[in-house]
Amino acid sequence: LYLWLEDVEGERALAWAAGQSAKTLKHFSGTQFERDRATLKAGLFPKRRRISPGRVAWLESDIRAWMETRSESRTA
Repeated sequence: LYLWLEDVEGERALAWAAGQSAKTLKHFSGTQFERDRATLKAGLFPKRRRISPGRVAWLESDIRAWMETRSESRTA
C-alpha cells in the first residue's frame, strides 16, 4: 500500500517528507506556538505528566477545566 515510502531516497518519498517537514515547521514557528510556549513556561497551563522518557502528556480533564477558566475570564 505504501511501498513508495520504503524507497526512502525515491522522488515521491522525498517529496512527501519535505511536505511533512514544511507542515511541522509552520506549526512550530508561528506566533501561537510562541504564546503556547510562554504559557507553559509561566506555569499557566495544567501540569504535564511524564509517560515515558522524553514524552509528556496532559489529562484531558485538566485541559478542559483550564479551557473553561479561560473562557470564563474572557466573558467576565
